[in-house]
Formats: sequence, C-alpha cells, structure tokens
Amino acid sequence: MKAFAESVRALLASLRSRRGAAAGPSAAGGDATVLREGETRLAVVHGGRIVAQTADITLSHAELVQRTVGALPEGAWVGTLRKSAGVVVAMNSRTFYGNQLPAPAPVLDAVRAAFR
Repeated sequence: MKAFAESVRALLASLRSRRGAAAGPSAAGGDATVLREGETRLAVVHGGRIVAQTADITLSHAELVQRTVGALPEGAWVGTLRKSAGVVVAMNSRTFYGNQLPAPAPVLDAVRAAFR
C-alpha cells in the first residue's frame, strides 16, 4: 500500500510541475488556486500545507486518504473545502472526527493560503 501511495504522490507532483497552479496548489507552496463559487474539494492538510486534494467529491474522505497518503499521518487533518458566499471554508470529515464542524484555525489558514 505504501508503494501505491508513493506512486500516486509522484504522479501528482509530475502533473503539478507540468501544469503549474492549474493542477492545484503544490505541497511546496506557490500561487493560490482560485475556486469558483460553490466549488467543493476534499483535502488533507499536514504541517500547515495541503498534502493532497481532489475535486472528485464522489470519493469518501477515507478513500482520499487511502489513495493519496495511505493512512492519515499523526497531526494531519482531512475534510471538505468549499467556497461559499465568496469565502473559502473548511469542514471536518465526519468519518474521521465524528462531526462536520469548521476546521481548526491552523488548518483554515493553510487552506486559505492555498485556495482563494
């Protein structure tokens, strides 16, 4: 499973380097991706950075974690991002946290640095 997660990370990094910001924010930083009003994404945040994200909201949060990082690292956050009324918001994954409350402030800061 680790080999699969590593190959997915390498593929995503390759796509990002070819497409730049259009493929989403890179883990190393860069320009923020502009979300359209109502646009929704799933994301994993760790260490103040977006480490995985997808616009494929048909995936569950558990599937996103499994496909991208294998298992949720200690201290990482997973949830849903959405642009609503012009503001980017982040909500906890009910699967992982048992609630859909707003994300903690450090997570929201990382999300808003990556998405506008």
